[in-house]
Amino acid sequence: MAFDGGNGEQEGDREFAMHAAWLYHAASLTQAEIAARLGFAPAKAHRSLARAAREGLVRVYVEGAAAGCIALAEALIARFGLRFCRLCPTSASPGC
Repeated sequence: MAFDGGNGEQEGDREFAMHAAWLYHAASLTQAEIAARLGFAPAKAHRSLARAAREGLVRVYVEGAAAGCIALAEALIARFGLRFCRLCPTSASPGC
């Protein structure tokens, strides 16, 4: 697929956003690497990644025992006005 590099909303912008999002999340390329690879300015890569997230083209899941601890830690931070909180799962409460 060829991209024209324009700043306006083009026909291929959604496809570019999907392509950029895949390169960023699945291939672990930086925004600068995406821009160089697809022949765009880094700002266009950044806007395309933001568009992909905004339009629901990207979904991120964090799995594992620590995910529950992170959610609980964030709730404790909000409730008690803490600056930082880290909880660790135990065998008695593997999901916190």
